[in-house]
Amino acid sequence: ANFVLANRGDPALRALARDLARDQAGETADTLARGAASARKGRRAAKGSKRRSLRQLPEDWPWTLVEAMPTEQDRLITMVAIATGCRPEEIRLGIDVTRIDRCRVTFLVRGAKVSDRTQGGQPWRRLTVNACQALGPVASAFFTFVPKVGQTLTVSMAGQAWQKRLKRRALRLGWPSVSAYSFRHRLASMLKRHFAGEKDATRRDAISQILGHASDRSRQSYGMTRYG
Repeated sequence: ANFVLANRGDPALRALARDLARDQAGETADTLARGAASARKGRRAAKGSKRRSLRQLPEDWPWTLVEAMPTEQDRLITMVAIATGCRPEEIRLGIDVTRIDRCRVTFLVRGAKVSDRTQGGQPWRRLTVNACQALGPVASAFFTFVPKVGQTLTVSMAGQAWQKRLKRRALRLGWPSVSAYSFRHRLASMLKRHFAGEKDATRRDAISQILGHASDRSRQSYGMTRYG
């Protein structure tokens, strides 16, 4: 407690001190709880704002960004982010890209937000994607990196250099709200539309598997999911 008593031997003063300490602890707990709730609300509002900002962009904004990136490696990483909606941290861990046939590709993504304590996230997920559909006009450029069926390529990056270059290109294009996470928000919105006819639990679980969130069934299958 932050209270100093003139006579600590007085039972009445000791009781008063205990009451004051309990009141103070209660107020502190309430303040912390309100602060945590406000922070969560702020994060949700920020994510909602980012998703809404994507609606104001031209439909071809992902392909425009791919073409605006300065190096082949940057363009490849950007296309992988578009196709998978992966987190930047997951690219740093390395994503294995394997070509299955003319259009289909598997992406083995190592999960970045995995917690044994909270059972959050998936240690890994394998996505089978129709890259011809997912990457549209830049698909042919993507397949130059994996030209042969059965070929596997590991895509990774060091540090945050790609994210910074992506942000600079987006700013030059007049899109200040676009960041490396914008591809993830874009894919989440597309998946919600894609699974709109499914039951709520089925829709949530399918989206969780693809994006790497934890759910009862996705923890068992680790996101072996197809889309596109």
